Amino acid sequence: MIFQKFLQNNKWQHKDPSVRLEAIAEISHGTEPSDEDALAAAKILIELARTDSDTAVRIASIAHLSAPEVLQELSADANEEVQHAAKVQYCRIVSGAVRSALSTTERIALMLEMTEVQTLLAVLHDCGCDETGLATLNRLTEEHAVEEETLLSIAAHSNNHTVRNAAALSVTTPELLEKLSTLVRHKDKTVYKYCKETLQQLQDAQARQAADQNLANEICSTLETLAEKIIGGLTQAQFDYRVSQWQEVSEIADESQQLRFAAACANLRAKIAEHQEEQQQLALQQQSFESLAAACASASACLAALQAPLTEEQIAAVQQQVHALAALYAQRSNAEPAELLSQARELMTLDEKCITAFHSLEAKAGDLVTLKGELTALTAKNTAGIAKAVQRLHKLFAKDAWPESLPHSALYESCVEMTQQAQHLSEKNRGYQEKLHKDSLANIAALEQHVEQGQVNDAQRLWDKVQGAIKNADDDLKKELQDRVSPFKARIKELTDWKNFAATEKKKELIVAMQALIDGQLHAADKAKRIKTLQDEWKKLGHSLHNDSLWNEFNDLAHKAFEPCKEYFKERKGKLHSNLEERNNICAQLEELLPTLTAENINIANLNKIETKVLEDWKLFAPVEQAKIKKLQKRFNTVLTALRLFKRKSLQSNATRKLELIAQAEQLDTVENVQEAMTEAKKLQALWKGIGPSPYKDDRNHWNAFRAACDKIFNKRSAEPAADKSSTRPARSGTPGAPANGASANAGSAAGRARPPLNPAVAAARDQLKKISDLVGQSSEELAQSRRLFTELKDAFFNMLTPDMKHEKKALLEQFEKLSMTYDTKLRAAPDKKSLQLIGQVRTKAEFCEKLEADVLAGKNAADDVDALDEQWGTLGRLADIMQEQTLEQRFHSIAHGGADARLLKKQSKDNEDKARELCIAAEIHAGIDSPDADKPLRLQVQLKQLKSSFGRGGSKSGAQLVAELEMQLLCVGPMDSATRKNCEKRITKAKEKL
Repeated sequence: MIFQKFLQNNKWQHKDPSVRLEAIAEISHGTEPSDEDALAAAKILIELARTDSDTAVRIASIAHLSAPEVLQELSADANEEVQHAAKVQYCRIVSGAVRSALSTTERIALMLEMTEVQTLLAVLHDCGCDETGLATLNRLTEEHAVEEETLLSIAAHSNNHTVRNAAALSVTTPELLEKLSTLVRHKDKTVYKYCKETLQQLQDAQARQAADQNLANEICSTLETLAEKIIGGLTQAQFDYRVSQWQEVSEIADESQQLRFAAACANLRAKIAEHQEEQQQLALQQQSFESLAAACASASACLAALQAPLTEEQIAAVQQQVHALAALYAQRSNAEPAELLSQARELMTLDEKCITAFHSLEAKAGDLVTLKGELTALTAKNTAGIAKAVQRLHKLFAKDAWPESLPHSALYESCVEMTQQAQHLSEKNRGYQEKLHKDSLANIAALEQHVEQGQVNDAQRLWDKVQGAIKNADDDLKKELQDRVSPFKARIKELTDWKNFAATEKKKELIVAMQALIDGQLHAADKAKRIKTLQDEWKKLGHSLHNDSLWNEFNDLAHKAFEPCKEYFKERKGKLHSNLEERNNICAQLEELLPTLTAENINIANLNKIETKVLEDWKLFAPVEQAKIKKLQKRFNTVLTALRLFKRKSLQSNATRKLELIAQAEQLDTVENVQEAMTEAKKLQALWKGIGPSPYKDDRNHWNAFRAACDKIFNKRSAEPAADKSSTRPARSGTPGAPANGASANAGSAAGRARPPLNPAVAAARDQLKKISDLVGQSSEELAQSRRLFTELKDAFFNMLTPDMKHEKKALLEQFEKLSMTYDTKLRAAPDKKSLQLIGQVRTKAEFCEKLEADVLAGKNAADDVDALDEQWGTLGRLADIMQEQTLEQRFHSIAHGGADARLLKKQSKDNEDKARELCIAAEIHAGIDSPDADKPLRLQVQLKQLKSSFGRGGSKSGAQLVAELEMQLLCVGPMDSATRKNCEKRITKAKEKL
């Protein structure tokens, strides 16, 4: 055991204090409380703490003591430094920060014996036990009534999470809450969240109080202003509306505001009454009614003549009639019939009701306009905002207060629209609440499982998710969710405590690992990676006990471990810079070489060597700085692609010339004069030698075809001399059998001209070749699915070849080889299943966008049900091609979320037509077909753009593959006129068929 070794070397008894300090470190790290030698080690530490001659040794020993009685004894030591160290260690023992044999009850009992506030604060600072910490905090607040600033210090600096939370709950001053939130922002998420929420609540309360005070002053100012202005028909309604508003703020208004309001009301009432008397007399003078009956008839006619939209002028006319009628009614005589008087009263009541309804609504016009803007800005997820807006709308607009016979005003119609808008928002919010309810129940069920399985991180994440849902829920749902989720709070807290304890032990292991890196002999790069790994593991652990002290220790060790790496990275930086320069030189040399290359001086072999050397050097001078590699790689790829393109064009040019020579050699087979044909064949062979290589895959085939054509001509040389001799030798006269021989020759000639009967097997084989030829002529999409059919036709063809075919068999095999090569070439260029699946997905998503665009152009609002559209869009899946996926995603969001209208879509459609035409022209260039006359100027621009952009970016892709990509890009372009889109699709299809 370590302790036995320690006893043997007697380092703790060495005369040198530094050696005794090393001994204390060894014994403290080498024994655990459960070890059988722990008691002996504790006795040695106690003896050193009590009797050692060196103060540093005594203090170091005290830091490892766990016996409270010994620490109390040392707290009275004559040495002040020893006294202080003993008190600090005693507080750490009581707080639970140091492992000891004390139970929680015993620690709390020791805490209750403490009398000094500073000692209790020291217990809270390093508290390792929740129960002890809460008991200590409760004692400080109740017995000693500590100030809020002290509580703030505890909430910010205590190592115990529970203590910090409890202390933070007692801080209520806004300035202190703001300071606390700054201190714990990156330390304690819970305390930070509490500070922010409490500050927000205080700010909201202050804002509401300030708003009420401002409203009270505004009401008083408005009433005073109304009294100073000329009294009009709207004044009474404005006065009534302001009085109703005053009822909401009267309780918070101070005495001076109350007096000001009362004086303004009295003054305005007097002026309104005086104005009404003047208006009655004026109306009576202007109308000059002969009797009350005439006034009633005029008032009825005026009321009946009202038209929508109701205006201030129409209401003013009605009000004048009412004033005149009221004046005549007040001057009525006893001779007036009762029916007439009753009619006058009814007319005045109805007119007053109409005037009041109009003016009451107009008086709220400013607030209604503000509310309309707020309603427009609301979303279906803002439950509190919708409820508040609906409540304000009901208060401002009472539909029942508007008489049925009264035509609607413009403001009334606007209020009706706002009511409908509010109902629509409420309906969508109900759907959102149902989804919130469903999702929250699922989250709570998952939360329960995570809690049972002890998965605290997932449980905390779902807890936060449910709490966020509660904030957006209505009152009923909020209560239900709170009742369901509250039982898990205590369990999550318990799991968090266990996690903090486990994280503490893990962090100690990481500290040991970081210490080992300092002494280790790892390569600097590996050491830096290991440091980064340990730091990442530390971050994943989250909060723990003694979080700050452990982090400081870990961070200091990380800096020490990284010191040797600095020199390595400094050298590496210089190497990165050197490699960057070398790679720039490579690019510059290639850029200088390109302009010097011509068709006359090109040497393919030398170019191949240059390309190989350039690629080797490029790999050799690596790595380079990450921030510059993208631009540099693009430069290198551009110049290398240009070099390869030039070489490819040269190879293709050579291939074209060789094909021409092959065709000429095959044509020589028809020349009757063999000697002349051989002479021409030799000339062609000489020309062949002067042509450079063609593409590697085709070069051997070209040579075999050319050699076969030449061999066919030279093979005639062996049969030609005999035939010439027999045909040119003169027939000897008198030679027996000469006439018979001549007759025989004529008969043979006639027989040669007659066609022999066709072999049935040959006909069947030709029929199979015809089927293969038809298969090769199919489109690239159909060809991609035809591999099995081609194999079947191939097997059938070879089964039909028989030994008796003789020379027909060779011709059939040659024809089959040509068709097979053509099929393989076209099959390599055809899109694979993955590409076909991709273009099918692109087409589906593009058609979905086209339908939405058509709906918008037809006058429908695509944003009415954004959630449903998002859900439908999500079911279509994501594309493997990121570029096409981003294009279609942007196209969809511009319609569903961007508020696109028909005018904007038409403008975009015109812009997209040019893009579509460029795509069609690019496809026609790849297919080698002409573009329409109207697009020929644009075709020149496209060709120039391709030349500037890495010589067309052809790369290793075939023309068919490039056209397929252009077809996908065309599908993604939108919006676009349907006729234009169909025309462009036809042009792309024509290019595909050509290829």
